[in-house]
Amino acid sequence: MGTLIHDLQKERALQVVYVILREEKNREIILNQRETTDKSISALNKFLEENNRHVDNLWLLDSMPSFQLKTDALKFNDRDNANFILGKNLMLDEVNKIMRASRGTKIKNNIEDHITLLYAKDLLGQMRGHLAQAILKEKLDESAYGVFSSTKGRHDMNLDKIRKAGEPELKEYLQRKFQGPFVQQTYTMIDSAFTDPGLKNIKYDFDTWYADATASINLLRDVEDFSSELIRKKTEQEVALANWNVIRTTVTGMVLILIVIILAVYMIREIVNSVAKIKNAADLMANGNVDISIDVKSRDEIGDL
Repeated sequence: MGTLIHDLQKERALQVVYVILREEKNREIILNQRETTDKSISALNKFLEENNRHVDNLWLLDSMPSFQLKTDALKFNDRDNANFILGKNLMLDEVNKIMRASRGTKIKNNIEDHITLLYAKDLLGQMRGHLAQAILKEKLDESAYGVFSSTKGRHDMNLDKIRKAGEPELKEYLQRKFQGPFVQQTYTMIDSAFTDPGLKNIKYDFDTWYADATASINLLRDVEDFSSELIRKKTEQEVALANWNVIRTTVTGMVLILIVIILAVYMIREIVNSVAKIKNAADLMANGNVDISIDVKSRDEIGDL
């Protein structure tokens, strides 16, 4: 689902750009992205069917044809964009619920970090769209600035959470991967728009912003892939450890059962031998031979007998 959400975010951004700019070259890009998105949707549906799973709040996938038709007709408006974001956010929430339902105690912190990273990346994608529209309109109006500021605050909070309290492996990889001129320029633009919503002193254009923001999102996607691989490896280690514990417990139980069987056989044999000696002595006594003795080694009731 992480891959699908990423593809949906890319398609939404391209839809907004295409409707605003109305350039044929952007339509070509949208069509290519639609193929990628459709493959991700098919992969998810196949996975759910093969594993007999059901995920709630996937209505966005059913609404995609409608959104695509509106985009083709240049009628994908702000309300459609808001509904698209709502549907995508609900899918993110489903990922959150699924991952939090994991019983792996050793990967709990990794799962928390991964969810935080997903939200951080998605919020940066939303800011890409907000600021792209603002640049074309040459300002952030009051309502757009409120949404942009809220999105920026939530993005910063999620990213800072990983940087300050994330698991060491992910924190180190994020610090090493998520840097460079594209990232620096992206956040410089975001801060400029935040402090100057009128965009009067902004020294960048639409293409620069969109390219740098997309590059930064793709870097966060690489970090997301690293986080997924980290969780996968730790899950496999936990499963392997659980399997080893099961094997060890099974072997230990079998050894204990074998020891009990050996002891039981030994005790039964001793009892049978003792009873046989008593029987032989009784037979001799029945025949009048009382000058007999039995070598008694046990101190239990049979020894007394």
